[in-house]
Amino acid sequence: MPSYNQGQFIEESIQSVINQNYPNLEFIIIDGDSNDNTVEIIKKYQNDITFWVSEKDNGQTHAINKGFKIATGDIITWLCSDDTYLSETLLTVGKHFRKNNSADFVYGNARAVNINGETIKEIRCLKFNILSFLARVNTIPQPASFYRKKILDTVGYLDESLYLGMDYDFFAKISLHGFKIQFLNKTLATYRYHANSKTVLGLDATNEHNETMNALRKKYIRLYNVSFTQLFFAKKYFFLLKKFKNIKQYWIFRKSYAKK
Repeated sequence: MPSYNQGQFIEESIQSVINQNYPNLEFIIIDGDSNDNTVEIIKKYQNDITFWVSEKDNGQTHAINKGFKIATGDIITWLCSDDTYLSETLLTVGKHFRKNNSADFVYGNARAVNINGETIKEIRCLKFNILSFLARVNTIPQPASFYRKKILDTVGYLDESLYLGMDYDFFAKISLHGFKIQFLNKTLATYRYHANSKTVLGLDATNEHNETMNALRKKYIRLYNVSFTQLFFAKKYFFLLKKFKNIKQYWIFRKSYAKK
């Protein structure tokens, strides 16, 4: 869990991890020398944290890599200190990896919430397809993604030159190296939408976030040797597929609700 001045949210994030009751959990927090109440909150839960440190670093990406280098587990991920896991997420993901030995990377759906934890929208995904990923129709929700640590031996760590889009870059590299990415159709985590969230900042189509994302997207379009014509039709197709899935899920929900 990378952290910096997220005292408003980090306690809920920490609780969402330790309340998983996962039997073999390694929980690492890398804080960038926060000057709010973050460290005080971390100390409150330090008996449930495997390792934590609060010291100056070179930003979020550097903090994540520091944690990855300490981690010893077979399955790893990072959870930002303003996001949370849903109940039994780690057990669900752990069981999926055990049942699917060929899976290298697993991701699920996510839920966007506001500063009070109230649902804004459901982020429902499709099965992984590189064309839908490059077209940015089917994004992978970072807090709902998990991967085998062996991937780092081939792909390497996150690109510390990236302040934004490091997850997109990392996921694209994983696919490029041929690792098997599987979609688990369950809601696993929440994204916290607030004024300083990188996700929220990315909603502005003219800002630095989108400039970075467009540059990364063009880079991997070249590396995958995908034409813009392919992406144009893929975007149309997967957009309609995602819309259909959302409508289908809505009526499944309505039907189950009506039975109660």
